[in-house]
Amino acid sequence: MPGGVNNVAAAFDKGSELKWHPGGNKAVFDTLPEIHKRPGAYLADRCECTPIVVGDDLLTVTFERESAHGTGIVVHRLATREVAARAPWNYGLGCAIVADGVVRVFGSSDWSTHNHVATALLSPDWKMGENDHALGAVEGQRIFNTSVAPCPGGYVMAYEVHEPGLVNFSIRFARSADLVRWERAGEVFEPDVYAACPTIRYHDGWYYVLYLRHFKHYVTCIARTRDLAAFERFEGNARWPASVAVLSPKGCPHEGINNSDIDMVEWHGTVVFTYCDGDQRTWMNLRTAAYLGTAAQFFNEFFP
Repeated sequence: MPGGVNNVAAAFDKGSELKWHPGGNKAVFDTLPEIHKRPGAYLADRCECTPIVVGDDLLTVTFERESAHGTGIVVHRLATREVAARAPWNYGLGCAIVADGVVRVFGSSDWSTHNHVATALLSPDWKMGENDHALGAVEGQRIFNTSVAPCPGGYVMAYEVHEPGLVNFSIRFARSADLVRWERAGEVFEPDVYAACPTIRYHDGWYYVLYLRHFKHYVTCIARTRDLAAFERFEGNARWPASVAVLSPKGCPHEGINNSDIDMVEWHGTVVFTYCDGDQRTWMNLRTAAYLGTAAQFFNEFFP
């Protein structure tokens, strides 16, 4: 989408799919009113996807998968859905990050058993490099979705786990100086409730965690932490009530019961989101949305 924020605003016109219903029922959440959902599905029958910016190109990296493992990645140009590249890769539930102009992907191995997170570089001509073992599951644990972001001293990873003593699913964290060697960090987030599909970002002294909760619908919520150990969950502020989430299917007649697997990138002063719609059982589509402001302004909506 060349031309910057004006074209972003046009592409993500709020339209009829997003309806804002202010109210106090905390179990029925609404999408943040400042987020514009783009009408229609972006990609059908897809789920895990990361929007990235390479140079000035706005792209998405989608992780293809079978029932218990990945099969490959597909890179699309977001504006046109044109396929820019395909590469086989036997890891899924993945994420991508651009570091020093180079795309690196992360994904978990067969999640039906004790598994690990792998990482690989994508060359400028979209060839997949050698796999590195990034993080192994501990005894009795399985790792599912991952998210990686830059932070002071290197990088941070949020990863979704199934393990004894925790409600499925919960979120754990790791740190790395080089995106290859990772060490576990912090404490488990939400050990006692369903909290899935994490996305993590760092801004101005805080780690922000976007994660999936199940109420009447599956909605994406937000929390923050300074140390990956003590967490502050959004519970309303002077502008928005506690019935506001980041993304929710409520009020969107063409969506199912689910807004999950959110990921985000800032481009031309606008935050572009990808997320998964569906019924959590039989069908899913990728959709896109935008916040017409910076990531700093987006986080400030929840935590002024």
